[in-house]
Amino acid sequence: MKELSAARIEQLSTSEISDALDALGWQMPQPADDDLEENLERLQTDYCQLLIGPKGHVSPIESVWTADQFQSPSVDKMKSFFDLLPNYQPPDRFHDHIGVQLDFAGHLLLAADQETDNAPGTLDHADDLLKTYVQRRLVWTRPMLKKVQQQAQTGFYVQLSTVTQGWIRLFQPKPTS
Repeated sequence: MKELSAARIEQLSTSEISDALDALGWQMPQPADDDLEENLERLQTDYCQLLIGPKGHVSPIESVWTADQFQSPSVDKMKSFFDLLPNYQPPDRFHDHIGVQLDFAGHLLLAADQETDNAPGTLDHADDLLKTYVQRRLVWTRPMLKKVQQQAQTGFYVQLSTVTQGWIRLFQPKPTS
């Protein structure tokens, strides 16, 4: 949702996150790197060119991507999902921003995990809700993320797009034979 900053790089450099990113082959700049400032500037430039503009950028907002306007019906659809988790507070005012939509999916994933922990072996309502949500609300992100992958100038945004596409694919219905 926001471009990388030195503070965000610091947050992402914890051993838990760093180990997970390394397992994916995802190299992140480290706070102690001598060329951190240069790498950060390159990442910030790529972010701006990819997602902000001035032209040829990829909109990370569903209403703009699909209808070329802010606040289309996609916002109302998101709000109806938010109502299912009454304590959820969107991290941004653009409720149909891919970052907000993925954040909400993360909250649904936590709810599904919590439900499974409380009643192992049962059919999980939250798990079904997560699958439905990803299948219905994140379908627009597939072409958007492919475009990000094609236009990205840094490995970070190529990898971010690749990993996000892979995660979304996990929830797609399996073909029947």
